[in-house]
Amino acid sequence: MIKKVWTRLKGMQPGPLVRLLFLLLLHPFRIQPTMRSSKETMALCDRLYGSTHHLTNKANAFRHAYWNYKMAKNCQKTIKNGKKAAKWAQKVTDLYEDVSINKPLERAMDLHNNKVGIAVFLDRMEQKEAEIVQLLTEMAQKAIKIDQIEILARYPNEMVYLIDDPA
Repeated sequence: MIKKVWTRLKGMQPGPLVRLLFLLLLHPFRIQPTMRSSKETMALCDRLYGSTHHLTNKANAFRHAYWNYKMAKNCQKTIKNGKKAAKWAQKVTDLYEDVSINKPLERAMDLHNNKVGIAVFLDRMEQKEAEIVQLLTEMAQKAIKIDQIEILARYPNEMVYLIDDPA
């Protein structure tokens, strides 16, 4: 367990990691729902997609969108304001993308899918979670395959991905 955590920490950018930790410490009541969102997202994605959501595929697009939706939804209970909860989720996940070491296209894809999840949250705050999972699953199935960052602007409300699943 400690080795796994250490390996993960070694693969992160130190400056953004400090900013992310500082942000969390400034808002201690948001830490628990933020962490719970990550855990619940991973559990759902493992159940729906197995380990394939760790690739840059449609399952990964779902994971990023759902993670942002779930974080905003969970934090809304503490923050009591949907727009502020959405802003929090975007701030945390954007910082997380800064912490992670990804290729530029992968990072752009993740940020794009994060925004899709925030938009779904803002548009459908009152919808039941099962309906959101269904919606995001359908959106992921229709995700657009991209190979250039510049293409993202064409698809502001659609999920995107980089690779097809192996046959």
